[in-house]
Amino acid sequence: AADGSDESGHEPAGRSVAPLPGHLDHHCTDVWWIFVLIAALAVLYVPSLQAIQNGDMSKFMRGFDYQGRMCGRDLCDNGEVCGRFVYFCSRVGEEGIDTLHPICVDSCPTSNLTSHVCYDEQTLSTVSVPDWPTEEFNMKCLQKSHAARETQEHERKRLAGDMTRFKDAAGTPGLLLDCIASLTKARVHLVIVIFVANALAWF
Repeated sequence: AADGSDESGHEPAGRSVAPLPGHLDHHCTDVWWIFVLIAALAVLYVPSLQAIQNGDMSKFMRGFDYQGRMCGRDLCDNGEVCGRFVYFCSRVGEEGIDTLHPICVDSCPTSNLTSHVCYDEQTLSTVSVPDWPTEEFNMKCLQKSHAARETQEHERKRLAGDMTRFKDAAGTPGLLLDCIASLTKARVHLVIVIFVANALAWF
């Protein structure tokens, strides 16, 4: 009926206006997908735990040289594994360091009495460049007055703390229970929002 009443002349419950053409009453249709999501999380739990326990997490901390080789893992030009530290050479004939062409070294230089073969943008070739005094930090060789030290130290501590907390949680069933509790809480919150929205629409 155009006025929204049924055949008995009574107003349908919960409706104060006539329905629009093609109107359908909405209801929850994705409840079963919650169980699909839980199953997917359960499937991912085992390989994730294996990766944390048996994988090489140092890959997240290692750097690359200017040729894209991972320090401490890939082979360098001499056929041996590249050094595990990233070192930024001095600029040839200029002040400062060349941050665009890092190299891999076995140990960080501690004085300017040594040198390394570095890339020179002007000649497009490699040349021997005197070293900067540096310190080992987060798989990198940083100048003792490097401005980014405090920022990197903060990020390293934060990452280490996050990895430790996740590793501790991953070793217990509590992680899966936390996921289930979070999904349940989100569902309850959604139901409350729908109820409040309907109540506001009614009044």
